[in-house]
Amino acid sequence: MAVVRGFDYGERYQALIKELAKQGRLFQEVDTVAVARLMLSGAIDVTIMGPTTLAGAVIRDARLSGMLDKLRIEPIPELPWSVSGVYVSRRSLKPEDQAAMLDVMENIARSNTILESFQRMHRADILAESVRPR
Repeated sequence: MAVVRGFDYGERYQALIKELAKQGRLFQEVDTVAVARLMLSGAIDVTIMGPTTLAGAVIRDARLSGMLDKLRIEPIPELPWSVSGVYVSRRSLKPEDQAAMLDVMENIARSNTILESFQRMHRADILAESVRPR
């Protein structure tokens, strides 16, 4: 199994990662492309990450061409659904820039722009378990 170092899907995920590492059955990689390349090479059979995250990496990297159709995506009921979003820096942006970014992001969130983009980019089975309309 391979995971992206720094990804965290809660306590059960962390316990699983710790146990697999102890057993010597875990690769911890720097990004999704590295995980996908391990999978393509046959070095691993499984990863845990959001389907759109993995699919996006596969779509963007020519070295992974053809891999997308070979992926099987399954939910893991033991790992809780988590919310992800946009994070705006409080350190590198001035307060007025933070407010402008948040305003733009709120407007986008109220529209269907992001969902429609995901629907154009990803197969329905990839979205079924990872993207839920508001």
